[in-house]
Amino acid sequence: MHGTPITIGDRRTMTADTGRGPTPATHWLEGPHSALVHRSRRTEDERVGAWMARELSRGRQLVYKYAESDPAVRHRLTALLGGDVLASGRVRLVEAARCHAETAGEPAALRGWHLELIEQARDAGHPGVAIVCDGTALRTITPDPVAMLAHELDLTRLAAANPLTVLCHYDTSTETPTALQQVVGTHTALDDIRFAARRDPEALTISGEIDISNADRFGAVLRAAIDHGTRTVEISEVRHLAAAGCHVVLDALPRLRAAGQTLVLLRPGDAVRQILDIAGLGETENLVISA
Repeated sequence: MHGTPITIGDRRTMTADTGRGPTPATHWLEGPHSALVHRSRRTEDERVGAWMARELSRGRQLVYKYAESDPAVRHRLTALLGGDVLASGRVRLVEAARCHAETAGEPAALRGWHLELIEQARDAGHPGVAIVCDGTALRTITPDPVAMLAHELDLTRLAAANPLTVLCHYDTSTETPTALQQVVGTHTALDDIRFAARRDPEALTISGEIDISNADRFGAVLRAAIDHGTRTVEISEVRHLAAAGCHVVLDALPRLRAAGQTLVLLRPGDAVRQILDIAGLGETENLVISA
């Protein structure tokens, strides 16, 4: 952790390898367009491997976009899924450089490319497609940062309207804080370091721990949810809250206030509720803290 957070709850459950408590886990990556932010290869393999196995068990064709060498990606997928899966035709490997060559990294061309991919999978008897892509492959496909964000947003729209699920995974050692802050808000589900989030039409649900190290990404997720019309944030599974997290909530309110709208923080635990009150959020205009 960094800075001087306000500590909430018992933090003895944190692990030395990932800094995660027991709550953020693979089940958070259930959204149609999910993001994993990690700082450990072990965590990456665990989460991505479990996600791929789950999607394969649902009959979807797995499309793995990669920027590394072909032997390296085959070795990794064999270790995660077993050699029989690669030989079965249920996994399709897509070289990121080739995808860029076919689409020039243009969002409209990429949209058509993905729709064709879905059609081909369904013609082959699969009920849908599950795509896996890391940050390096994404930047290879769409080197322009603006186009990359547009493509990520379009993947969310495609996944909402088609039999498609997408998992993007980002390593904090290779991604800049600014880039991570920009991309996490384009996803409907997030498994981040120390916290997780999932957005649906009813609410934004947050779990885990919010502190100064991840408050910027929490802020991006909250702003994106508000932009999509979400006005309720479920925080019953938030175990730890720092002042930075309170500031994120406060910073989100002026735009809602101007529109005459209210944000609801739903079912905080007793300790988190106390910190919200100490920070003055309990008496803030157009914010309701509800049991």
